[in-house]
Amino acid sequence: MPHVAAQLRAQFGWLDQRFATGRRFILGEQPGLPDAIGYYLVWFVRARWQGGPALFAEFPALEAWEQRVKAIGHGNPAPMSPAEAVEIARSNEPATPEQGDPIDPQTLELGARVSVVPDVNSGEAPVHGTVRLVDRDRIAILRENPRVGTVCVHFPRVGYRVAAV
Repeated sequence: MPHVAAQLRAQFGWLDQRFATGRRFILGEQPGLPDAIGYYLVWFVRARWQGGPALFAEFPALEAWEQRVKAIGHGNPAPMSPAEAVEIARSNEPATPEQGDPIDPQTLELGARVSVVPDVNSGEAPVHGTVRLVDRDRIAILRENPRVGTVCVHFPRVGYRVAAV
């Protein structure tokens, strides 16, 4: 992990230098897709690696940007009980369309049985299912859950390992 931390340190340093010039967001004064992607990486490292908070302490301009992006929020969520969420899942069918990727480097095909697990061993169990959607950026798998029936779980391709089972 030390070599990965060294690479992350350099790359997050580049972002910190960009924000140290007074730039509020990656492309300027307004947030955009690069900020969402960058924020996800910062959030992931901070949340999934115990060395994350210490790594970011070196980059005050990056941390200030992180707080600006975090303040954007997540829309307008509506509170619901776990029982309500389970009932919604049980009474609906997955809406994710089938989509394959003919040039996928792993040659994953629709309907193939796979497992998906984080790249970093965080103690999470692999999620097993069948491929419903695969493209350059994401994979969605169908799986059965005894409480809700068929659900479709989406994962980014970055940060996760997908393996045929």
